Amino acid sequence: MMDESYIMFFKALSNPGRAAIVGCLRQKRRSVSQICDATGFEQSRVSHQLKMLSALGLLNSERDGRRIYYCLDADAKDALKSMEKFLKRYGEKLCSCGILLGKSHCRHMEDTDGKKEYN
Repeated sequence: MMDESYIMFFKALSNPGRAAIVGCLRQKRRSVSQICDATGFEQSRVSHQLKMLSALGLLNSERDGRRIYYCLDADAKDALKSMEKFLKRYGEKLCSCGILLGKSHCRHMEDTDGKKEYN
């Protein structure tokens, strides 16, 4: 069961649309329209992905008047922070492995400290 949970967790994040939404929500809570503005996705796509991410337990939502705001679950946020730490340390090895996705397929980004990050 644990192996299946890992697979489903990473499968959920392997979708570029869901990954973009999760990345957007790592910064702060947002409404559907704010997520659309930040990602450039259509409202229907964002709503569908939010429903899936919420059903998986990765997101929480709260109503403020007529708007619903979404944020990462605290445990999911902690897990992503741990993965970020791991990727900063081992991202280059993962990207140069050549087994996953054929040859290296990672995009390298510079963070504000000038250190490479791998997405």
